[in-house]
Amino acid sequence: MPILKKPDEALTLIQNQVTLVDIREPEEFAADRIEGAKNIPLSLLMTFVPCLEGDILITCRSGKRTGEQNYPLFKKLTAGEIFILEGGMNAWNAEGLTKTPLI
Repeated sequence: MPILKKPDEALTLIQNQVTLVDIREPEEFAADRIEGAKNIPLSLLMTFVPCLEGDILITCRSGKRTGEQNYPLFKKLTAGEIFILEGGMNAWNAEGLTKTPLI
């Protein structure tokens, strides 16, 4: 099962070099994103599954697309741990966290 992380916990993971995967569509990603995130839309994951190394943190807008129903797709991305940003970008923005966590 995926491990839910609150925004402040997710920030720590990102700063520790976890791979951040944003599964929103490209238009959503272009409008609001965390620097360094890889945009792999959920619609693309239905047909193409890239292999990523290590642990990953997955986000969307509100947390709906990162729900348990899509966990089997996410598990195909990596052999590492899968973390989910609880509440997605809405929660990240509500906390006022930086969009450039690696600087």
